[in-house]
This record gives sequence, C-alpha cells and structure tokens, in this order.
Amino acid sequence: MLTDTSLTVRHIFENNHNWGAFYLAEKDNLRDVEIAEVNKMLSCKDESRGFFAYRCEHCGTTLIVHFGCNSRICSNCGKNHTDKWAKSLQNALFNVPHRHAVLTIPDALWPIVRNNRVLLKVLMDAAITAINDTISR
Repeated sequence: MLTDTSLTVRHIFENNHNWGAFYLAEKDNLRDVEIAEVNKMLSCKDESRGFFAYRCEHCGTTLIVHFGCNSRICSNCGKNHTDKWAKSLQNALFNVPHRHAVLTIPDALWPIVRNNRVLLKVLMDAAITAINDTISR
C-alpha cells in the first residue's frame, strides 16, 4: 500500500516495470538525454553511485548518506535544484508586479518540433517577440 510519501516519480517508473515496458515500446522515439535522465533518476541514492560515511567519535554510530543523481526529473534532486533556482530568481527580480503568460502551439505541430529540436529556439524567439510587443503597447 502506498503512503503519500512513497509516491514518487521513481516509484511510478519502477512500479510494474513501467519504465522497462515503455522503453521497449518507445525506444526509437526517445532521445538519448531522456533515457539518460531516467536512468540517473532510477539509480538515485544507490550504493553504486557512492556515499559519504559519517562516524560519531563519541558513540561510534555511523551514518551513511548516498549520493543523489542530480536529475531534473528526480522527485528529490530535481526539487532541490528547483528550490535553489527559485530562490536565486527571487533575489534577481525587482520588487514590482509581475505577469505570468502561457504560450502554446497547436497539438499538430508538436511532432514537427519533437523531430527538429532547433525549432525550440525559433518558438522561444517568437514568444519573446510576442511578449515584448504586448508589453510595449
């Protein structure tokens, strides 16, 4: 039975061999970076990644802390990275009202973008232009 704390991205990937089945079915459609990030996340805090061992000189107790994966999709490591990024962003922003904008493209265009990653820059440049045009009015 799952508790709220045990439901992680890693659990979803490992449960019922979900990642293995998905990988076999979709491996020709997955990018190397996607496979690498999932594999890093699945090995997070595994002994094979290494660890620090801390030993108390007074009582002799040893605490072992396994290395994380630093994967952006890891529930633990990715959250830590996001929290640090948000804090640094908070310090960089001016204390003025901000707006939030969501820009999308039609579903039919995503396969084209997915197969030609250079188009992501084109989309970002178009988004910046659209936002700048809107703000300058």
